[in-house]
Amino acid sequence: MIRYGMVVLISLMSLIGMQALVKPDPAMILGRSLEAHGGWKAFEALPVLSFTGDFTTTKDAATINGHITRIMNNSGCERLEYRSSAGTSQQGTNLEVQWEKSNDGPLIIHKSPADITRMHIHKLIATYQHIYPDTDIFTLRYKGIKDCNGGICHIILVTNNLNDDAVTYFVDKESFLIRGMKQRDSGNIVTCTFDDYATCFGFLFPMKVKTVTQPGDQGISWDFHDVSAMPADITLFSPPEQHPGGKTP
Repeated sequence: MIRYGMVVLISLMSLIGMQALVKPDPAMILGRSLEAHGGWKAFEALPVLSFTGDFTTTKDAATINGHITRIMNNSGCERLEYRSSAGTSQQGTNLEVQWEKSNDGPLIIHKSPADITRMHIHKLIATYQHIYPDTDIFTLRYKGIKDCNGGICHIILVTNNLNDDAVTYFVDKESFLIRGMKQRDSGNIVTCTFDDYATCFGFLFPMKVKTVTQPGDQGISWDFHDVSAMPADITLFSPPEQHPGGKTP
């Protein structure tokens, strides 16, 4: 009887040990995160959104404060405009090209094969195509648990088979909101934290975003105050020379 009890005890201990070795499913965690932010139907129904607020950027001993406008849609297109005492700078993508322009300087277009691949990956991630278990482009890995931005978070690493870019998500264990993110592309590492989530047209967005880019140790903070819907117009995300007026509306 004692021997039988020992066998049962050892079996239970082995089962518990095996369960401890089973890692959580990263696709399931990212799926729950999507639901926590509002769900696919709410995301799919989003209009073009314009976020306005303030920004602060720091590099070395220099600090610049100003106004930011961020326009985005639910397919990955984006346009940013910064206005400050240093002038105006704009950047964006319509998923055909990436572009940037500062003050009266030349318009810079990025559309090399590597840039096109990066935009394709960006579009897939922006539309949550990476969270499906049967994806043939992305690989999701569960990397453990870590304190991030004031919360205990699941760490999910997303890589792809098209280039060496990678994204690491820090998903809150309790709320499943994304507290932070680390992106690696073209030799840069950008670390972001997200705070003050607010519901905008049925979907949760962070109103405060902080990023640090390495190398260079350049930091920037966004503090959004207002969100509004805009007419669906793909030219909003085109380079300034291609958009009526040559500037963000």
